[in-house]
Amino acid sequence: MPSERWLRAALWAVLLGYALLFLGVVGARFGYPYELEWMEGGMLAHALRVLSPEPLYAKPSLEFVAYMYPPLYYYASAGLVAVLGEGFGPLRGLSVLAALGCFGLLYRIVERESRSRLAGALAAGSFVASYQATGAWLDLARQDSLYLFCFLLAIERLRAGGAERSGATGTARSNATATAIQSGLALAAAFFVKQSIVVVALPVWCALWLADRSRASVAALAAGAPILIGVAALDGVYDGWYWYYTVAVPSGHPSEAGLALAFWTQDLLPVFGIALAASAIHQWRRTRSDLAKGRLDWFWPALLIGALGSSWSVRSLVGAHVNNLFPVYAVLCLTGGLAFAAAREANDRLGRGALLAALAQLALLAYDPRPLVPTAADRAAGDALVATLAALPGEVFIPNHGYLARRAGKREYAHTLAIDNLLLDDPSSDARRELELDFLGHFQRRAFGAVVIESDGRYGEFAQRFYGAGEPLFERKDVFFAVSGGRIRPETLYQAP
Repeated sequence: MPSERWLRAALWAVLLGYALLFLGVVGARFGYPYELEWMEGGMLAHALRVLSPEPLYAKPSLEFVAYMYPPLYYYASAGLVAVLGEGFGPLRGLSVLAALGCFGLLYRIVERESRSRLAGALAAGSFVASYQATGAWLDLARQDSLYLFCFLLAIERLRAGGAERSGATGTARSNATATAIQSGLALAAAFFVKQSIVVVALPVWCALWLADRSRASVAALAAGAPILIGVAALDGVYDGWYWYYTVAVPSGHPSEAGLALAFWTQDLLPVFGIALAASAIHQWRRTRSDLAKGRLDWFWPALLIGALGSSWSVRSLVGAHVNNLFPVYAVLCLTGGLAFAAAREANDRLGRGALLAALAQLALLAYDPRPLVPTAADRAAGDALVATLAALPGEVFIPNHGYLARRAGKREYAHTLAIDNLLLDDPSSDARRELELDFLGHFQRRAFGAVVIESDGRYGEFAQRFYGAGEPLFERKDVFFAVSGGRIRPETLYQAP
């Protein structure tokens, strides 16, 4: 077996390699003027909507339908767009900064808990290495990196307050109260980025309540008050539509058969199985030790259960993508880092085994970066497409990529996903029926000068019925596809007769 010195050096080298790979891929993609993922254009449309006189959450129409998310990412992005100008850069920049903050928080939490810089670096580096496993999502114009940053900040502040020691007094108790407030506020911020944080937070709060009811009450108040006040205020400002989009519609989202099992067999075990096993063994050993000492800290098991529940419950829904694995992967990086540190402290044999296990876990996350970076041919195809759209008479409906119509100087319509959320999740309301009639009416009247149907074929039947035969937009079959998320591109042009 290689010596511990060589194994440690190899681990540092692999972690550095993944960090450089991440920076290289992000740097190569950042300035790409077209979508890296098919919802980025919709996110930009939401940021621009904040800057417009029109309400962000309003009665759905073909002009605009809101996504099912709270508004904090939209508001933050809108502020950057107002300063830096329209485009994907401000939104992606916000995500990159949030991602870097996530790496720093992962390191800080584990380094402070374990007093091991290598364990902290392993926690942060493992998440960096999971970049491709999470769909190359960290740098996208999407809200997930900001959501994860707020979530990890809540965890870091909670652990920084000291221990869940009910007998702490004086300065220690004051610090524990202050950090509980900070943790609650960070949790509230996470909620207003993505409401699924509730699933993670509940078991953690229960563990905190068992250890220190005073801190649990403070944290709950610091999180709950802004959430309740914010939801009420937003719903009032937007005339009830905020609740409709962020609570009523998501509550009707169906599950997809087989995804609940695939979460374990495809998303988790083949990707972070070693970290999961190490975490389980460490928590079992720690629980036995705590019981022997007459105390028990449920914090880390509760956090892992919450993260598993959050990612599993969302991942099993129709249309859910691997970005929903952020919580469980991040928590496994934390618990795996703590398990690594504990094994190295135990004895030399376990320490070498931990180094080998860490290297094996990182090997599971290896990936080829080339498919994640758009090519010069992709950019040229996008430029040619925008020029084609600009030359068409009348308005152009592009269901999945309405931002392209905007780039061509035409009107941008509601995003397909936002429309389909209502059609799928809200089968009976007047808002849903009126949106469907609005949609059909535009096609029947041939209100669009042209319709562009995507490679997924969505709405192709309507285009053929009312606009006749279509023509392909690209000669090449391998250009201008999204490099993250669903592999989708504009495919066929239908023009009014």
